[in-house]
Order: sequence, then structure tokens, then C-alpha cells
Amino acid sequence: MSLKQTIPYYRLFLLLAAFLALTGIASAGTNLSACANLSTAGENYTLNTSVSINSSTCFTVTAENVTLNCAGFSMTGDNSTNKYGIYSNQDYTTIANCTIQNFSTGVYFNGADYGTIENTTASTTRAYKDAIQLSSSSSNTLSNLTATTTSGFAIYLVSSSNSNTLSNIIATSDNTGWGIRIEANSNNTVANTTVTTISNPGIYLDSSSNNTLSNITATSNTNAAIQLSSSSSNTLSNLTATSTSNNGIVLSSSSSNTLSNLTANSGTFRAFSLSNSNSNTFTNVTVTTNTGRGIYLYASSSNNFSGNVIISNTSTVVDISDSNSHNNTFLENNISGTTWVSNSGTDSIFNNSSAGNIYYFANGTGSWEIYDIIDMGGGQLG
Repeated sequence: MSLKQTIPYYRLFLLLAAFLALTGIASAGTNLSACANLSTAGENYTLNTSVSINSSTCFTVTAENVTLNCAGFSMTGDNSTNKYGIYSNQDYTTIANCTIQNFSTGVYFNGADYGTIENTTASTTRAYKDAIQLSSSSSNTLSNLTATTTSGFAIYLVSSSNSNTLSNIIATSDNTGWGIRIEANSNNTVANTTVTTISNPGIYLDSSSNNTLSNITATSNTNAAIQLSSSSSNTLSNLTATSTSNNGIVLSSSSSNTLSNLTANSGTFRAFSLSNSNSNTFTNVTVTTNTGRGIYLYASSSNNFSGNVIISNTSTVVDISDSNSHNNTFLENNISGTTWVSNSGTDSIFNNSSAGNIYYFANGTGSWEIYDIIDMGGGQLG
């Protein structure tokens, strides 16, 4: 074959090689066997062994569109202050298949948007530090994670970290820590999640609005399983919240929230507690407590409870505790206990021309008579 005949094939080969290089098809990425700065934009980094480091952050992402695949290997620190397993302030960071332990914070996104953290286990035993933290980081996806802390937050979203999606999460505090805390954020979604704590809330929304929580099981031994503080217009559905000796669910200075298809349990305290919280809606909620109030309202008005099952085995089922609670409506609920209602509020509605509530004794026997009971606030019970 002549040289003249081979030139077109040679050029075709060069063009194909250039195309593969540009598209990344020809590149297998970069293998890592030690902690490092990840500084090449668009690069796929793969960990090929477990690594450890002292007094330093293990991986720092300094370029956009970086992927770190730990391939099931681990990174271990020495609990040094403000040192991270993985730190990123870059957009489109992807973290996958990692086990991260003994850092101040396992994964820290700081001003990093549109990223992904998936199939990862992160834990910290550093005092008051977090397994995973997003600060000023929005539109990230966190999925299939196990996060554990001792006295900080298993997962912490703070400072305008908005529109993040968390799903298939196991968040645990072994001691005095919290499960998931969302602070000063909006439009986040938490779904298909299990949270377990001992002495602080399982899920805590603080000054956060328009968030959606669904398909969640939250448990706390001595604090609220789920708490909303100064948080409005959130949607909570298909949740089970259980506290052994505190409130199942707490709303404090939180208004215009929608709660439906929930189960709230407390062993020895209130299953549901509202203080300074107005215009919330509760539908298809099952509330159970052994020795505390079923639902407790303080300085809370214009809340609507309909289609719920509310049970207290040995205490007052519905307690509207003060005269600053106005216009709360309870209709079409099943109310069971020894004392059905204690009402110090004003203009409470327990029946109207078309609906009332069904009342049961604590032993489950229905009381089918119509009682003409006038509460202290002047509202009617029926």
C-alpha cells in the first residue's frame, strides 16, 4: 500500500483519538492511593485503597464537576479540629461509595451547589461536630447514606442551603447529638428516612419554611422525636414520631404547616404539643400517649384538627391550656380517654350543625349519648 493511500486512515485515527479525549471516553480517570487535593475540573477520581491522615483534611475539592468514587474503601482521620474527610466549595461535586470516620466533619459542602453524596457512611465522635454538613449549599442530592454523630448533628443543613433532596437516610446520634437539623433553609425534601436519637430531637426544623418531610420514622428517648421551631408552611406526611419520655411532635412558634397521615407517640408526656403556633392543619393523625396529654395547645389559635384518632390512656386527651388560644377546631375526630377535653381557650369548636367528634372511654367502649357539655371558654363539646 502506498504512503498516499495510508494518509487518510492516519488522519481518521487522529480525529477519533481527539474525539475520545474531548468526550472523556478514552480517559479512565485518576486512581488515588492517598489523600489529596482534587483540582482537575471534570475529573473522575477513584480511591483504590483505604487511606488515613492526621491533623489534616483528607480530600479537598478545588474544581467544578469533580467525582470522587471511594469504591467501598475508607478514609480515617484523628479527630483533629476543623479537619474534614471531604471538603468542597465547588459546584457539581459527586461523592460516592465512601466510608468516612474520625474527622471533625465527615463531608462538608460549603457553598457547593448541584452536587451528589450517595452510598456513603459518615461518622464523627468529635464533640459538637457533624457527620455531614451543608452550609450555603443548594440543589444537592443526598441518598443512601448512614450518618452518625456523638454530640453534634448527624446531618446539618444551615445558612440558606435550599432545594436539597435527602432520601434513604439513616441518621443516628449515639449520645447527646441530634439526628437531622434544617436551619434557616427552605424548599428541602427529606424522604424515606430513619432517625434515632437519645437526648435531643430526631428531626429539627429551625426558622425554615416550605420544606417537605415524608415517609420518616423518628425516635428520641428523652426529647421530641420531631420539632418545628419558628418554621412555617412546611408539609409533613406519612411520619411516625415516637418519644419515650418527651413530646412526640412539637410545634413552637410555627404556623401554617400541614400535617397528615402521621403517628405521634409518647410514653409519659405529650404526644403532640403546640405553643404560639397558629393556623396549622392536622388530618388523619393518630396520637397516643400513656400518661401524658394527647394534644396540648398553649397560646395557639386557628388550628384545625379533623379526621384524627387522639388517645390518652390515663390523662386529658385534648388540653387547650390558656385563654390566649382562640378559634381552634376539632371535628370528626375519635377522642379516647378518661378526660376527653380540658378547654381554657375561647371560641373553640367541637361541633357544628353537621359534624362533631366521637368519644370513647379509656377502655375503648364508645359513649354514644350526646352530652351537653359547656367548656370554660364558652365553646360547645359534642
